[in-house]
Amino acid sequence: MKSKLHFESKQLETIFIQLAYMVNAGEIDIEEIEHDVDVYVKHYTGINLSVSPEHTKNIKNNLKGMRDIMSHLLKSIITSLNKQIDYFDELKSTISHIQDFSAKYPFYVKPRHPKEAIKFYDNKLTYEKDEITQIKAGELLGLSRQTIGRYVKDESHGFRDTGKKKVTKMEIYNYYVEYLCKK
Repeated sequence: MKSKLHFESKQLETIFIQLAYMVNAGEIDIEEIEHDVDVYVKHYTGINLSVSPEHTKNIKNNLKGMRDIMSHLLKSIITSLNKQIDYFDELKSTISHIQDFSAKYPFYVKPRHPKEAIKFYDNKLTYEKDEITQIKAGELLGLSRQTIGRYVKDESHGFRDTGKKKVTKMEIYNYYVEYLCKK
């Protein structure tokens, strides 16, 4: 089984390696490329004419086909690279957004959570202490103190029994995400 990091096409991988080499080697010399193409075509033509001199039309059509394929390939590579460059800018923006989000919120508030849950945190929990009484937790969640107490006693719905009559902001927030956002 291939790793996801491997190219699916060995030919494309070879082309990218060769293009990267050309770019990293310095300026691409157009005259040198023209010379190399000239040498290749003369060599290709010479070999094919020596085998079958009457097939000049086929040789010319083959060369045109190679030209068209190379043109299409280079256009595809340019289009794909442009998409990846745009994606990189988008990714950079997303990472910046996540970093800003992480700086603002505690670890248990995630950017992927429903906007409603994040608003709940902003409006109800931001200025609360880390531990909140069961009465206050019930008010925040629209539940009775007894219901919160039963959840704590049973250690259900994400609440833990610590022996105190308090719950954490994290437990309240997680309850809101799991049970109230899904209604």
